[in-house]
Amino acid sequence: ELHLNKGPSPIYDTNTEVWDYSKGCYTANEFFYNDLYHNFDWLTILRDPVERVISEYYFIKSFFTGGVEVALRTWSHLPTEARENFPLYIKIPETNNSQVKNLMGMGFMHEYEVTEEDCDMLIERMEELNFKVGIMEKMKETLSYFNKSFGWDMKHTSMPHNRKNNGKPIIEESLREVIKEYNQWDIKLYNYFLEKFDSVI
Repeated sequence: ELHLNKGPSPIYDTNTEVWDYSKGCYTANEFFYNDLYHNFDWLTILRDPVERVISEYYFIKSFFTGGVEVALRTWSHLPTEARENFPLYIKIPETNNSQVKNLMGMGFMHEYEVTEEDCDMLIERMEELNFKVGIMEKMKETLSYFNKSFGWDMKHTSMPHNRKNNGKPIIEESLREVIKEYNQWDIKLYNYFLEKFDSVI
C-alpha cells in the first residue's frame, strides 16, 4: 500500500469525531528490520519538498473553504490557526519532513519529528530493498523508468491529472527558505534519489 501505511481505513475516535490517520500504521522498526520486505518490489515517487508543502497547504485549505466534511475528519487534529495561516502551517511538526515520515510508516500528518539518523537509515533501507524511486517533476521520465524496471507499458499521455489548487499564490523566497529549514531531511532524501534518478535515466 502507498508508502507502507496500513490505511486508508481510518481509526474513528468517537470522542473527537476525528478520523486519526496517524494511528494504526507500521512502525519504523518494522520497516527497517523486517526481512519479509525483501519479498516485494518497491517503488515510490518523491516530490520537491518545498513545492510539496505549498501544494499540500492549499489543497487542504480548499477543502475547508468548501466546507467539505472529509476535511474535518482528516485534518481537524491540526491547530485551527495553522490551517488558516501558511507561515504557521509550515512550522508545526505534523507538516515537516512528511515524505520521510510516510516512507518510515508514520501516519498522515503524524507529529513525529524526523532526525537525520532517520533519514540516513531510510536511505540505507531503501537501497537495500532496491527501491525504484521516481521524481514527480520528471514524470514522463519516471514512467519510462518504471516501465523499464517492471516490464510495464504506462503512457504519460494517458495519466489522469486533476488539479485542485490552481489558484495558489506565488510564495515569496523568504517563506521558501523557512520551508527548507523545517524540511531539511525531506530535502536530503529528495536530493539523494534525484541524483540517483538522473544517473539511471
